This record gives sequence, C-alpha cells and structure tokens, in this order.
Amino acid sequence: MIFLRLSGGLGNQLFQLSAAIYLAKNNNIVSISIDDTALNNYRVARDNELVKFLRFDLGKINVIFKSSVLSSLRIPKFLPIFPFVSDKNFHKSSLKLKNLFLDGYFQDCWQKDDFYPIVSFIKSHFLRSKEFNIVNDCCVIHVRGSDFVELGWNSVCDYEYYQSAIDYFKKQRRIFNFIVVTDDR
Repeated sequence: MIFLRLSGGLGNQLFQLSAAIYLAKNNNIVSISIDDTALNNYRVARDNELVKFLRFDLGKINVIFKSSVLSSLRIPKFLPIFPFVSDKNFHKSSLKLKNLFLDGYFQDCWQKDDFYPIVSFIKSHFLRSKEFNIVNDCCVIHVRGSDFVELGWNSVCDYEYYQSAIDYFKKQRRIFNFIVVTDDR
C-alpha cells in the first residue's frame, strides 16, 4: 500500500496524488491511503480539493482517506530512505516495495516522459469530467492570488497578461475553452 500525506492546495495535492499513482503503478500496488488531516496545520488552512474534482470509486487503484500516525511523524521528509519517499529520493524509487510512505510536494522531481502518462491516467480513471463539463481541448488557468497576498507579493499578473496568454492559445494552439481555477474570491 502507498501511504500519502496530503498538504497544500489543489496544485500541490494533484502533484502528490500523481506521485502516489506513479509509484503504485510502477510497484504493482493497488491501494493508496491518503491522510488529509494535516491540511489544517498550516498558516493557510486548506481543504481536500481532490474530492471536489476526482472520483475515487472509478479507478483501477483503490484510494481511501484515512488518518495515519506515521504520516504525522513526517519521516519521509526528514529521513528519505526507502520505504520513505520524499522529493529528495522520488526519482530513485524504482525499488519494488509493497509499502511506501510519501511526504513531499513532488513538483520538481518529475521527468516529462513519466508525468504526462500519469496525467492521462488520472484524467481517464478519476476525473469527474461529465460533472464539470471539461473537454479534452481546454486550457486551465490557475490564479493563485491569495498565495501571493500571504507571501507578501503584490505583483499578481495583470489583465493584459492573461488576455495575451488566452490569445496565444486561441491562435497558436486552436484552444477556445478556458477554465479558471482559483481560491481568490
């Protein structure tokens, strides 16, 4: 089984789930246990965003949400040796182990050839596409306004930036469907 400690917002949670699914597939593990109890332990409390966008009863991998004492100890973060997996040793995780414990953000450790198949797997096995009317040819715009305010950064992209990016996708990529995801009211 894979035990995953969930943290951060939607983007972070998607990277963490992707890492867990990647390791599950590579190690022939069919169950992932996600501990989301730490989401409220940070300065900015978070919700489990995954359950809003994904269905876990449809996948080929069994996903359950359950608290874990081991997750709260954060062993992978401080002692990244197998079976404990963090950002530091994720790329070396080709060992065939039956139990893995994940704690990290898993954003910078991906190879493009590994990440894109996992994204496709999640879209085809977990995405609530019919409920959100998401089409294949769309561009998702993630606006992280409240994160910038929390960090004291005042340079959130202006209207012209987004309009230019949308124009690019329309003209160069022939994409005309846009979805905005944000926690910034």
